[in-house]
Amino acid sequence: MKISVEKSCYMIFENKTKVKTNLNLKINGNSLNNEEKVKFLGIMLDSKLTFSPMVADLKERCNSRLHLIKYLSNRKWGLKPETL
Repeated sequence: MKISVEKSCYMIFENKTKVKTNLNLKINGNSLNNEEKVKFLGIMLDSKLTFSPMVADLKERCNSRLHLIKYLSNRKWGLKPETL
């Protein structure tokens, strides 16, 4: 099995803000990056497990779609309420 070093990273889960731990992890002589947030299987994980980056992204996507629906439901378009 081959591991892609470019796609690999590591994350330390912690609840303290003052502690900054950087490890020197290597795979085949290549260093791994320490990331604060990572998307894994569609879930955005952050180092404190608050899920706030994922919620913010979801909120942004929902708001953009909601604005589109509000724009299309304007009476100037002449759409019937049944169609909307």
